[in-house]
Amino acid sequence: MRDRGDVNGSQHAGAATFTGVSLSQKLSVAVAGTAGDDNFYVRRNGTNLDIWRNLDGSGQPAQSVDVDETASLSLDGGAGNDAFVLDSSGGNPFLPTGTSTISGVAGNDIVRLIGLQARHW
Repeated sequence: MRDRGDVNGSQHAGAATFTGVSLSQKLSVAVAGTAGDDNFYVRRNGTNLDIWRNLDGSGQPAQSVDVDETASLSLDGGAGNDAFVLDSSGGNPFLPTGTSTISGVAGNDIVRLIGLQARHW
């Protein structure tokens, strides 16, 4: 095996020491519904994504996560007639493309988009 030497660090007997390196593990957030009717309300609040278990975002959020520390978000309504409200009034309520999923599973489920900016073409 070829010794590759230092990469901003040093190697000593099976151990490596690096300087200026920061490692962090991002969260996978999953909010699950029940067999009954469930409501989810999602709104951006600065760098946080707030999630309520109601239709209007009132009261304290059931979950609040830092967007920069979150790798994926999954809202799973389970069975029942579920409602998902995505409020854009505080910014984009989604994580980067491909990392947010909404699943109603069974029942008559709805997704409402509110707070969208008007676009003039």
